[in-house]
Amino acid sequence: PKSSLPGATDLTVAPEGDNIRVSWNANLVDSFATMLVRFVVLRDGVIPIAETTNTSVLLSPVQMGASSVLRVVADFGLHGSSEVSEPYKYISDGTVADIPSIPLRKMINEIVGYPDQATRQPFVGELQLIRQLEIGFQDQRGIEKLTELKNLRINGTNIRSLQGGEYLQRLTHFRFFNCIDFDYSTLNQTRSLQQLYGYDFLPVDLYDFRHNADLGLMDFTTVGTNPNMLMDLYGADKYFPKVADFFVRHLSEGVNGQYQECFVSFESYLDIYPKIKSNINLVLHTKPSPYAPCYPTPARDVNIPSVSRISWQGNFKQDPGVYYNVFVGKSRNALELVSIFQTNIFLDAAFEADQDYYWRVEAYHADSTYYSGIYHFSTWQDLPIPFKEKFDNYYSNCPVVAESPFWTTMNTPQSAKAVTNRNFQYEGFYSLELKPGSDAAVTIATPLEPKYYLEFRFLNQRGEMAAELLQKSGTSEDAVVNSKIEFLGNDLGLFTYEGTTFSFNFIPDRWNRVNISLDMNTGMATFSLNEILLKEWQWHVQMGGTENNNPFKGIRFYNKAGSSGGSTFVDNVTIDRLDPLSVPVVGIEKLDLAYRNENGMITISGLQPGDIREISLFDMQGRRLVVMADPQKLTFSVGNSLKTGIYLVVVDRRRGKPLTGKISVVN
Repeated sequence: PKSSLPGATDLTVAPEGDNIRVSWNANLVDSFATMLVRFVVLRDGVIPIAETTNTSVLLSPVQMGASSVLRVVADFGLHGSSEVSEPYKYISDGTVADIPSIPLRKMINEIVGYPDQATRQPFVGELQLIRQLEIGFQDQRGIEKLTELKNLRINGTNIRSLQGGEYLQRLTHFRFFNCIDFDYSTLNQTRSLQQLYGYDFLPVDLYDFRHNADLGLMDFTTVGTNPNMLMDLYGADKYFPKVADFFVRHLSEGVNGQYQECFVSFESYLDIYPKIKSNINLVLHTKPSPYAPCYPTPARDVNIPSVSRISWQGNFKQDPGVYYNVFVGKSRNALELVSIFQTNIFLDAAFEADQDYYWRVEAYHADSTYYSGIYHFSTWQDLPIPFKEKFDNYYSNCPVVAESPFWTTMNTPQSAKAVTNRNFQYEGFYSLELKPGSDAAVTIATPLEPKYYLEFRFLNQRGEMAAELLQKSGTSEDAVVNSKIEFLGNDLGLFTYEGTTFSFNFIPDRWNRVNISLDMNTGMATFSLNEILLKEWQWHVQMGGTENNNPFKGIRFYNKAGSSGGSTFVDNVTIDRLDPLSVPVVGIEKLDLAYRNENGMITISGLQPGDIREISLFDMQGRRLVVMADPQKLTFSVGNSLKTGIYLVVVDRRRGKPLTGKISVVN
């Protein structure tokens, strides 16, 4: 029954200085006024953001947040509470938005209260009211501007792909149905999904959802004559460690239909199911099919320089009426049909060297189709140069050495594993976390380049990481350490080369950039930190002073901290023929600053003091000389005691990556 207690009415919102005042009529007679405990202001009808005994409340923009629907409820303690008030639509930004897609614009207008104005351009603040959306149209331009979108539903009847963008990273719920011939590859941008539903015409594997380590519910349902296409559940045990409810099922009709036979591969049933904690519904509602292709050769994600045959296992009953279609391509979303209705469980073909290959198989038996997942192997003859590793092809907490064809370990035995970490990354989805005792290396079997340029980013969290530059041994094909860069504790660095050690400082609790250049002909080598040249050395003299004219062989990262030590994180590892320091970076913001020698003052432009967490000044050796936290203005003094030279100014922003600029001091 509805509450008979009086509630708030006539909500209004008005700016008051830098804040916002929310007011309403209380509608309280004396008897109810003495019973009132408080009014509670609710955002989106459920989230309390303020409470008061008055009929208005002053809220900061932070409390108000993005555009939202406000309601007020009166709390009368033991007597109960009123009904919530009629909603008030608070719009934080009245700027006209630009949504190019007419069907998307129409849907937004329907949600925000303008159903008869299909072509109206909504306000930016109205876009923030869109928390959930269902789309069934291909023109999705502008969807990336829906910054508060959390719940997305796709009707795939007339859609073949989904537009990419950062909005996908914010989704927590995703539902799709009737996605026939749908390209799922953009969904590898999702990373925050908690619930995932698929209904008819499912993907053939779960690879594109692998970044969603917080998934708790997955429900994949097919109905009637539509077959289950998700027969390969490889990776489900690794990608989704928190899943509590996991369904793959086939119903006779509708969501209330009777359960019918639902098939998966023997590989999924025998090898994957036992590793999934919440496998009870999978075991109850699926069973292995002898016809579903599985157990591929080459194995998943291996690198084999020469491949002339791919094969799979299937037709375990050796039934003569089984036929296969084979699809092959150089990307997951561009597979071509290369063999039709063959009976062999292998395909002989000419696979080019230095390529990535993807393939899948469909099996046909008695008017039914059985699907493999999409397999991958590569044919690189050596470590591919340029080698660029951002760790985004893995999944959360992935043991990189075990899952990569190029990363290896030199620890024997391995006391810990280097894994991907989703909480610390320079960019993208993951970094490589070097836990105490772990290591990871990439090596070149036959180094041929006259010059090599290395780059990586690191963040030290009480670790004791070393980056070893590897060189071909003078007596064998093995790798030896030419030189070593160590990052110890808070900010101390050591560079050991030739027969000496050089100390430097790095920026604590920040991502630092390391650049190495190596000239195999002259032996000239350089080490730069945060774009400052720290040291030049002779590559042809290895650590300890032994002469060695052999080429660069690779790089190894390891964390020698004890069990009570911390981790070090590495990201954006690059080995290239081109010098990244000599190539202009497009799209990176630069720090606009000026320095006056006469008074030692630095002035920063283009930012607000509130945008800045900390300003630091570093010398060429990476030592921090001046630091100012939470600045109140954009000018600060570095004094007159600086020696003549080049110095680095680092502005650590509250949002976004740090900005850097250089100043020249002449004294």
